[in-house]
Amino acid sequence: MKRSAAVVGPTPPFIAWSIRHPCALKADIDPHNPQSIERSLRALRDAGESIATGRQIEGLAFQAILDVDGPVRVASIAEVSAPFGGWSAVIDCCNGCVANLNSTGQVANCFGWLSQEEKGIEWLNRPSSEPVATRGQILNAAEIERQVCGIGFHVTDPLWYGLWIKSEVSANQFASLLSLFEQHTVANQKPCAVSQFVDALRVCASHEMILDIRSFPSGFSNGITWTLGPHCPDCKAAMPPLAKGCKVCLRSGSPHPPIKRKVRGHRPFVDLDQRYEQTEALRLRALIEEKVKSFE
Repeated sequence: MKRSAAVVGPTPPFIAWSIRHPCALKADIDPHNPQSIERSLRALRDAGESIATGRQIEGLAFQAILDVDGPVRVASIAEVSAPFGGWSAVIDCCNGCVANLNSTGQVANCFGWLSQEEKGIEWLNRPSSEPVATRGQILNAAEIERQVCGIGFHVTDPLWYGLWIKSEVSANQFASLLSLFEQHTVANQKPCAVSQFVDALRVCASHEMILDIRSFPSGFSNGITWTLGPHCPDCKAAMPPLAKGCKVCLRSGSPHPPIKRKVRGHRPFVDLDQRYEQTEALRLRALIEEKVKSFE
């Protein structure tokens, strides 16, 4: 089946994070690797979000319809949850779990992403020579740098890259990092990637848990292949192919060579036309479109 990407074009630097907490759903997953957790549990979370928002019919979760003439994509809830003992078992596991953050969906909210381009974290991305506006006040970036250094993080220019050099945030750093984000971040009123990350910091600080982090450099997606350009092996900032050192974190040495990966596509959702014969696909599409109308 041909893969297709939700994003075609440049991809910004981002981090994948996960709350390290014992869980039956992660029994066969590397519990320290947010990327492995995302690959294994994303289908559950996507299905849970569809169920919670009413996008479910005849045992199928479906994606929001953005184009009336475009494809309708569905996922079987039974198939998605079967490797974990079924949907009831998944619900039982996530209900009451401190690592299952509040979100639109019901399950698998213990991991997430944070892009460098998210609104509200501009203070992490401005060069140190520029003043930073946070919560209506103007602060010199050097003052924020001192705060970052004071809680044991690597100071880079811009700050984004230094915070994620370590693959985990230790328990004694959570309260300070949480305070830093709450002090300088202009939070969106609606749930977003930034607010979810802050919630993860808050939960980890309260329950003395570890937040595992993996940082990714900028890249480019052509719809089939996702290519990560030459980058610093430590801070993941972009570097010229022949550079002898990183200008962001001041590491000496050559860049990591480009990395090519397949795009993650829309998994677990697939087009109705690919899953069912034409007659059944048309029947289900009509039911889904009718249900979407009821949301309006």
